[in-house]
Amino acid sequence: LLEPCKGLVMTTNETIDAYTKEMGLSCPTHHTPCGYDKVVEDKEDDIGLDILYTGVAYAGDRNLIPTIESVGCFPRKLKFRLVGEYSSKYLDFMTESLKKQVTFEKRVPYDKSIDYIAKAKLLVIVGNRGSLQIPGKTYIYLGTKKPILYIRQEETYDPTFQLLQNFPGVYYASNTKETIVQALHEVFDNYHTAKALAEKRSQSPELFDFSWETIGSNFAAFVEDIYT
Repeated sequence: LLEPCKGLVMTTNETIDAYTKEMGLSCPTHHTPCGYDKVVEDKEDDIGLDILYTGVAYAGDRNLIPTIESVGCFPRKLKFRLVGEYSSKYLDFMTESLKKQVTFEKRVPYDKSIDYIAKAKLLVIVGNRGSLQIPGKTYIYLGTKKPILYIRQEETYDPTFQLLQNFPGVYYASNTKETIVQALHEVFDNYHTAKALAEKRSQSPELFDFSWETIGSNFAAFVEDIYT
């Protein structure tokens, strides 16, 4: 399959390295990550949304039960919304009290998900298990003025963790109730500071590397180069 290729494009450098190591690639390679369209501007919160998770969240892969537990036991009554495909197991876990704080919504159009992002106070990413891939939502979330909570699952090398450490306004936890509660305190006990750091990130020159404008330009240059 790879033998006739003039070039190989992958979404992470880690995947390129793995292919190169296992297959001894001879063709040129190019890193084309996911990106963001433009910085998402804040909107007035008319839905009482504190915390948002968008995307697929099946319990066997990206288990959000510790996050839901954390919302339930946090001293302040937080509102958490999960938007995307999810495990029915989450509904079985809900208590009457949690039903007042946690809402579920199946997959929505992209524009509506951006509207939710614009209204949320904190955006949640649950990391992949494994050392090759980065969740696509990571780049969309970076292109906002919102604090980000990254829940790390991979205990060895984690490319998402490595990427996020380059930017301010990101908070970290492992996928346990205790560490997530601690991270929520870091964010909401001094939200003004957390928000200021996220706004600083939105103006970072490093962020522009992940705009679709930059990514598209770099990809076009790669294609031109391999055909000249």
